[in-house]
Amino acid sequence: LKRDPGDSRANNAYGLLLMRRGRFDLAEGYFRAAIERITSRNPNPYCSEAYMNLGLCLRYQGREDEAYDAFFKATWTAAEQETSYYHIACIDCKRGDYALALEHIDRSLVKNYHSLKARALRGLILDSLGREEEAAAWYEENLRLDAFDYVSRIESGDIDGALTMMNGRVSSFIECAIDYAEAGYLADAADILRRCPAEHPMVHYYLALYTGDNAELDKAAACSSLYCFPNKLEDIAALRYAMENNPADAKAPYYLGCLWYDKRQYDEAIACWEQSVRTDDSFPTAWRNLSLAYFNKRGDRDAARKAMERAYALDEGDARILLELHQLYGKLGLKPADRFAFLDARKDVVFKRDDLTVEYCTLLNDLGRYEDALDIILNRKFHPWEGGEGKVTGQYAVALTQLGRI
Repeated sequence: LKRDPGDSRANNAYGLLLMRRGRFDLAEGYFRAAIERITSRNPNPYCSEAYMNLGLCLRYQGREDEAYDAFFKATWTAAEQETSYYHIACIDCKRGDYALALEHIDRSLVKNYHSLKARALRGLILDSLGREEEAAAWYEENLRLDAFDYVSRIESGDIDGALTMMNGRVSSFIECAIDYAEAGYLADAADILRRCPAEHPMVHYYLALYTGDNAELDKAAACSSLYCFPNKLEDIAALRYAMENNPADAKAPYYLGCLWYDKRQYDEAIACWEQSVRTDDSFPTAWRNLSLAYFNKRGDRDAARKAMERAYALDEGDARILLELHQLYGKLGLKPADRFAFLDARKDVVFKRDDLTVEYCTLLNDLGRYEDALDIILNRKFHPWEGGEGKVTGQYAVALTQLGRI
């Protein structure tokens, strides 16, 4: 792009990268730059992928009238017709024009007759047109193609069967709800979310987004954050809705920060975590995440140390945070004797984790206490872990070698 800022291929590719990272505002400009180049001499380009990507980008921003036009232009080439006509049909449904939606979803199916999302949507459209018998036969055909098509199974009346197949997986309930919601079937989306047996924050955030019932936001804030890792682009809208409508919830910006960090949007992640700790400074994981981001992405050693020490002070029984604080002390240049004294005073927590125990043994070896290190290694059953290959055997070998030399 530095060589040719208007190159359509580079602009489309970079826009797609940004869109996948949730930066819809930035991605839009690159897609428009790509379109400007490919239409500079011909209004009908040989490749319309940039139009389709622009349509998706606009949908994520809630600008569906503009997206509708972009998707329609994308249908100029055969390669983009399946996806573009699907999204066009979704917007038709939101507008209540089900007859036009049926026409467009049929055009999508011409390009991929086995598209489960398109087939499920066609059934919903038939139901909306009052063609229940035709819809029932269509759902039956869908289930013959794929028995795990949740929407078709639910709409065919086998709700219990669908719930059994979902097996309590939160992700399955949310993905099924998204399929309903992106075509405007918000009541159906909310119904399937309410059937989720797990008390999970994202379920309540989506319920608030789809129903406007902000009481769900309080339920989400009260849920445990354990094993909650938002990662879908659709999650951004749900979390932003929560942040706008319940500023007292410190967990929504924490979750969005995790999503941004996963998408490599580090400044946005830090801003969200800083907002989280301003709202509630008693949540250790947000402080821990800030420490990692400060050190790894901004090189701010002092801020990293303060944040990690704050995280550990809030939960001194958390062996993971103790491990990371110990590693940070090593990066900051604390002497082995000082680091050992820090861990030795907390041996009950140290021995909760294999990797932290190895760090303890490493310091024993560094301080010349080889017999103590060997005694711990021989009397503990270690388990292999990713990133720890050779660490236990390495310290075992160091202890034996040094004892042999003595």
